[in-house]
Amino acid sequence: MPNEKRDKESCNTIPIVQYFTAQDIMASVGVGRTKAYGIIKALNTELEKDGYLTFPGKVPARKFCEKLYLDENKPKGR
Repeated sequence: MPNEKRDKESCNTIPIVQYFTAQDIMASVGVGRTKAYGIIKALNTELEKDGYLTFPGKVPARKFCEKLYLDENKPKGR
């Protein structure tokens, strides 16, 4: 699957996009590459402690949205 640009509304596509990369996080929250990879590492460390399998450089979209309070069920503009 080619990397597509995703914005803050990308959490609405969780069934389609299951993992975010650093590029996705950079576009979603406006951080640099180093910070994006730091976010991925922190979330993956948390997932590993809970017994989940993780992939370097990727984070499950659902976990990212949960931790950054991006609720895919909230109406736009709230």
